[in-house]
Amino acid sequence: MNAPDAPGAPTISVVVPAYNEEGHIAEALDSVLAQSLAPLEIIVVDDGSTDGTVAALKPYSTRSAREARKPGLSAAFDRGFREASGEYVALCPADDIWEPQKLECS
Repeated sequence: MNAPDAPGAPTISVVVPAYNEEGHIAEALDSVLAQSLAPLEIIVVDDGSTDGTVAALKPYSTRSAREARKPGLSAAFDRGFREASGEYVALCPADDIWEPQKLECS
C-alpha cells in the first residue's frame, strides 16, 4: 500500500467490516487501494464469517481482526475504530465500491 500522496496529507485508516462477503470483498478492497489519496492502512474486521472471506483476504496487505459473531455492523465498526492509527477513519462496507477520489473528496 502506498503512503499518503503529499507531504502533510492527512492519514486515513479505512475500516472494512465483513461477514460472509467472499464474493464482494475483493472489489471493495481493490477500490480502496485504487484511491488517488492512498490510505495509511486498511483494517478488515471479519465478523465471524463462515464462507471463504478469510481466504479472499490473503492476496491483500491488510490488517485483520476477527470477531466472534456479534449482531450488526456497529460492533465491527467499533473494533475497527479501536485498531485504527490514522488521523481519520473512513468506513467501507465490504460490498461497496468506491470512486477513485472518495478519500480525496471526503
